[in-house]
Amino acid sequence: MNLPLEIRVIEKFFKKERQDRYIGFISSDKNRQKFIRELSHLRDLQWNLFEEVSSFELGQIENQKFKKCCYVISEDASVDQTFIDFSEINKLTDSGNAFILVFGESEQLYYEGEPPFNRYMSKKR
Repeated sequence: MNLPLEIRVIEKFFKKERQDRYIGFISSDKNRQKFIRELSHLRDLQWNLFEEVSSFELGQIENQKFKKCCYVISEDASVDQTFIDFSEINKLTDSGNAFILVFGESEQLYYEGEPPFNRYMSKKR
């Protein structure tokens, strides 16, 4: 678990009025599942910071200097709160599980919710 990274994600990409609620969820092992349950129908991202994409592609990542891995927040407990190599990302996409990929220190995110057409990459800045 990387709680400081997850808090940065919430502070940077979630609606201000909902941040305390989500930080409370992820800060407690008991309440984390409340956050995970909301992933498939996540409504509280700052959508103006994202653009819809048809699929995940490595070329969408703004800064190629990121280590060749990313942090995962996922409905799939086997990968939630882990770092995965970029070569493993395609195993997550279209899996039916909602997830967030965090690149770098939350410089960029990829979100995939319940299909179909529920994929977003944070905009390049």
